Amino acid sequence: MGLVKQKTRAGIRSFTVDRLKQIIAGLSDANSSFLQKSGRKAELVDRIQSELDKYRYMRQVENWKRA
Repeated sequence: MGLVKQKTRAGIRSFTVDRLKQIIAGLSDANSSFLQKSGRKAELVDRIQSELDKYRYMRQVENWKRA
């Protein structure tokens, strides 16, 4: 796992479940994607990280900036 990814995941993990749900809602609204807001904290963190990874790997610069 890269250093940036580790730092991002650590930062995301520090948020409360309610804040993670807000982030997921924002990602879904801003980038027209659907991410489930239910689940355990670790699952929410994984969903957010996966979505950010997708933007990076697919070079979706605008989605990355909005995120």
